[in-house]
Amino acid sequence: MSLGTFDSFDAKRQYLKIRDIGSDINSQKAAVKSYMNETLNQQIRSADALVASKELIEELVGQSHSQNEQLRNIGFALDDINSGIEGLQSTLEYGISEIVWNLELNTEELRGINKKLASPLDNQANEHKKRGEKFFSGGLYEEALESFLEAEKFNKYDFTTHISLGILYLFHFDNKEKAEAHFEKAARYSELDSKYLCSFSLLHLAKIKFDKDEIENAEKISSKAISLSPDYLDAYYLNARYNFFLRNYDEALKKIEYCIIEDHKYALKILQDFDNNEKILNLLNKLFQKIQLENKARLKNLEKSIVLFSDLLSHVKKLNLKDEFINRPQNYLKDLLKRHSRNSYLDERIIKIRLDSFPQYIQKRYKEIEKFLEPHFYELKKEETLETKNYEQEMEYAKNRATSEKSENDRIIIIISILVIATIDILILFSGEINFFPKCLSIIGSIFLFAFIIKVLEPSTNTPQPFVDNLKLKKIRMKLEQISDLRNELYKLRG
Repeated sequence: MSLGTFDSFDAKRQYLKIRDIGSDINSQKAAVKSYMNETLNQQIRSADALVASKELIEELVGQSHSQNEQLRNIGFALDDINSGIEGLQSTLEYGISEIVWNLELNTEELRGINKKLASPLDNQANEHKKRGEKFFSGGLYEEALESFLEAEKFNKYDFTTHISLGILYLFHFDNKEKAEAHFEKAARYSELDSKYLCSFSLLHLAKIKFDKDEIENAEKISSKAISLSPDYLDAYYLNARYNFFLRNYDEALKKIEYCIIEDHKYALKILQDFDNNEKILNLLNKLFQKIQLENKARLKNLEKSIVLFSDLLSHVKKLNLKDEFINRPQNYLKDLLKRHSRNSYLDERIIKIRLDSFPQYIQKRYKEIEKFLEPHFYELKKEETLETKNYEQEMEYAKNRATSEKSENDRIIIIISILVIATIDILILFSGEINFFPKCLSIIGSIFLFAFIIKVLEPSTNTPQPFVDNLKLKKIRMKLEQISDLRNELYKLRG
């Protein structure tokens, strides 16, 4: 296994120079990003089947890295190049750290540090340093070295100046002794103001120690970088490599495992850097089996969630509403199951990323459905209001008509009754003699007629209810009830 030396990166520096790396900051960013992406592509192409399946390799290499959003969603896009060193860790090679340091000089964080370090008494130091940074960016390294050395005379505690000097001596003047001295000073003076840049300096110092076969010192220095910057993954990675050389395999594997779990792009990097070492392969296999088992259980739970979602959507479909949401979660699950069958670590990491984001994904789908149902609900409410008004008007008309018909019928009955009694009375009157029975009959008939007339003319408390069947209103209310039930179900599912 080879850890490599700075000299082995000459070809990479030449490659970047050919790309006019020193012309301006924007072209530097573009060239570094292009180089890093190509490095990532090479790592993907040469990945072991345990690390990346053939399908995943085709998927990633076949895509343009300009499609950052899609690659970022599965954790394969480089972070923002404007973040400097921190955003490039898993693909960072120390042969281009001179370029990355130049990018770092243009980050907001370092501008803030420079502002903090500056004082009215350091005007001359600041002028020399600014001039040195300008020469450094323009590729005028001798002039840059001269300016930074002048800046050091006026402010020997400015650790950014020492880092710049260390970079220049290391990469452009092949003087590792002076580079070592300046990185030591940079680490000493930066610890209070910037633990991150202190760690950055320590890692360069550790690399120089390693090239001098001082591997134990390199391991100790990189351990200090970790303690100062616990989130600096490249410090863990380099420390693991030094431990591997010292045969401290348990410690090395622990650090490598941490790097891979935190950023799965390290899984691509380690097989190249460790020459497919058996211990590394065993570690990857252990990580693969663990994550595959975890994902298997989570995929079952995902299927249950999608069944609930699909059931919800089937009700939407029954309402004859547009069913544009029906296939989305099913396709989501189908893609994950397909990746799960590929049996590679990185496919499983992508599954984990998507499973972790599924709650947000399904919430977004629920919101889409809710947003989709809302206008339908309010449109139906308007229709219900209008149709209810029409129905009430129809009911009122039917009631009035029924009342009118009843009054007319009552009048006819009264007239007929009067005529019948009058006829009986006339017959009795003209019969010639009035005996007791007819007379009683006439009196009783008159009494019943009077009582009947009073009853008929009495206001009715039971107005006849006409039958008006409004099928349209029934359908509207049924659909409203279904949509309300769906919305209530959505609230429950959204928790």
